[in-house]
Amino acid sequence: MKILFYTDAHLNDVNITTRHDESSMTALIKLQQAYKIRKELNIPYIFCGGDLFSQRIESKAYLSSVMQSIDFPTFVCVGNHDTYHKQYINYQNRDLGILEAAGKINIHDEVTIDENYVVAFDHAYKGILCTNPEKVKGIVSHTFIQGSVNNEKIIDDLVLSVEDVKEKFPNLEWIMSGHDHTYYGTKIIAGVKVIRPGSLLRTTSARENIERTPQVVILETDTLETDYYDLTCVSAE
Repeated sequence: MKILFYTDAHLNDVNITTRHDESSMTALIKLQQAYKIRKELNIPYIFCGGDLFSQRIESKAYLSSVMQSIDFPTFVCVGNHDTYHKQYINYQNRDLGILEAAGKINIHDEVTIDENYVVAFDHAYKGILCTNPEKVKGIVSHTFIQGSVNNEKIIDDLVLSVEDVKEKFPNLEWIMSGHDHTYYGTKIIAGVKVIRPGSLLRTTSARENIERTPQVVILETDTLETDYYDLTCVSAE
């Protein structure tokens, strides 16, 4: 079985002032490319790692374009930008809630792929809630991954310790994570494959952002092989 994963699209009808393009349209184009790849490869599952939106969308036309771009049911992790006041449930009053009510996205604590394969979601300001921890093979998370940056302690509200979740979910095989916009690729941490393609939209002028190409990643769950697909982009400089 294959899963396509993207994260941190930061859709916004207001352009980022430090970028030289119309970032609002660039984000939409990246989103459309992700779904085009899913369609061309006939991927049965698509997950978003959070921060689908950057802030509340004021333009009805822009939100309509977002809804048209998401042309396949998507399981979405709630990110810190998707809600407000650090309250998970508040996403229902934002654009993510509109997409959910329209049936464009699904927001669940867990998704059962088959009777012995469960994917859990680590939503911002909620944490991981799962009824069958022994069946969890994968986690979609909107967090920094503890131990992944020079093994230093990360100061952030949203941090996931691979060692801790491995104890809770003994059969855990992989984690797909957003929130941290940096590209890390695929790494093994505490025996778990950690997959972080970086943000769909480059929102800052940091060197690591300027020099990378936005990507989506496809995971083959049977073999745990990952394939990264570049999205078209122009130079950020």
